[in-house]
Amino acid sequence: CDYVVAFGYNPAWAALGNATNYAVEWKNAGVKFIIFDPIYTDSASILDAKWIPIRPGTDMAAMMAMAYVMLEEDKDGSLIDWDFLDRCCLGQDKDHMPADVKEDENFFDYLRGEYDGVLKTPEWAEEITGVPAGVARILGKDNNVAILSSWASARTYDTDQLPQTAICLGAMGGHIGKSGNCVGPTAWNHTNNFGPRLVKVGSAGPNG
Repeated sequence: CDYVVAFGYNPAWAALGNATNYAVEWKNAGVKFIIFDPIYTDSASILDAKWIPIRPGTDMAAMMAMAYVMLEEDKDGSLIDWDFLDRCCLGQDKDHMPADVKEDENFFDYLRGEYDGVLKTPEWAEEITGVPAGVARILGKDNNVAILSSWASARTYDTDQLPQTAICLGAMGGHIGKSGNCVGPTAWNHTNNFGPRLVKVGSAGPNG
């Protein structure tokens, strides 16, 4: 891994099985940490992290702006792993929609303001988050990146889609399913890699 981009990541205070020494081992191996958190924590200090003091409950706006920058600044596949999106994903654009979709809405058009008239630019996000979304280029496909979030980031109103937004960022950069890359929450005994628990085979029930 080259970078850990983390939201509310503070194992020194609230580990739930994610011991800080794992992250220290990454740091000692050369991994650089970028931590979005309203406060400068012991974890950020121990890991020599680039600290981004985001307003509480606004992580998803920052993620949206990062995705927008990746989409608009991608030059000939310099940031986005188009092959991964084409092979493995649905819903990112109008050409990759599920066959039975009933609503003509997709992620990229949402970022570009097609449905609400609001472009999800860094300037738009900065008014909400208080910080510029200047990390987007690090998420490009040529870097090995772990995108991690604690449960705290989603424990506020209107964050139902935060995990999905993090996964979208990871998919855009191709940071899923290959060594040195992952996307997921950091909790319990899954040691900073909850990704395998995010995707499960559905049941035969009404939502299966």
